[in-house]
Amino acid sequence: MLPKNIILPNFSSVIKTVKNNALIAVYKHPKDFPDSFVARLFISRYPTRYCVVRKTYDELFSIKPKGMCVVPRDDDDDPVIVESWL
Repeated sequence: MLPKNIILPNFSSVIKTVKNNALIAVYKHPKDFPDSFVARLFISRYPTRYCVVRKTYDELFSIKPKGMCVVPRDDDDDPVIVESWL
């Protein structure tokens, strides 16, 4: 289990340090934020405490780091996962 979330306004401060190992998973109404969309930073395949929380998908998408591509969810992903950013 991860320690308490660190909610960021965007990923610009942390994405520079992880560079090519970064993946951001986008969630719609996960258990810990049932009324929000959440983008959580992963390093390699491991989740971190760093996330951005917004009320709508469009608000969340507006903070997607430049240069990251949208990867659609896989059928085997948890149903609350919308997509990933690589």
